[in-house]
Amino acid sequence: MTVSLTMIRSTGRKARAATARTFLRSVTATAADILATGDPRTIKECRRIVHGLTPSGNIGGGLSDPKKMPGKGWGLTALVACPTGAKLATHKGTVCSDCYACKGNYTFPSVAASLLARFHVVSSASESIESASLWIAAMVRLISKQSPDVFRWHDSGDIFSDNYYSMILAVIALTPECDHWIPSKEATRVALFHGSRASEAGIPVPANLTLRLSAPVLGRSIRPREDLY
Repeated sequence: MTVSLTMIRSTGRKARAATARTFLRSVTATAADILATGDPRTIKECRRIVHGLTPSGNIGGGLSDPKKMPGKGWGLTALVACPTGAKLATHKGTVCSDCYACKGNYTFPSVAASLLARFHVVSSASESIESASLWIAAMVRLISKQSPDVFRWHDSGDIFSDNYYSMILAVIALTPECDHWIPSKEATRVALFHGSRASEAGIPVPANLTLRLSAPVLGRSIRPREDLY
């Protein structure tokens, strides 16, 4: 039997998808257990867990306040937290070549420091089930208290890893009364979780989540296709 490169890639993708979904199940269950104990107990503690400290030693404000959205949001450092966007930004004419999150208010030292602190905290938290679950529980508390109806992910930044997307999905599952919105250029990573016509079926997109995948260049299609989104 001849083993093709396509077969090898398919096998690797299936293994990666299985690992991601196992992590998702584990962190969702563990975060639910943490919340059942009443932890984290204060908003300040939640802010410390999800945001960490800025270089000046202050606890960040927690959630973002995107002016064009009806609720709160969550952002990370642009390009640093954008695997696909960082590549697109180097090519003139792509949707990321003139990124709004690389200029204006996003460049203010305090804002830039806050976004980077968030990225470092959540990136570190994503490395284990225990730390990821605590981050999830804290984010659930913040959203439930400060933006219980609608919530936007990533006015800056994107879904930068499989474990991070698992953490986001866990937060969404544990805030069923809140409608979540995620714009993203990480179509391949999203398809890894939810499937597409070109692959086996994945986990359903949560009913309280709207995914908006954008093409890399205006007028071109998205691959993999976003049939489920």
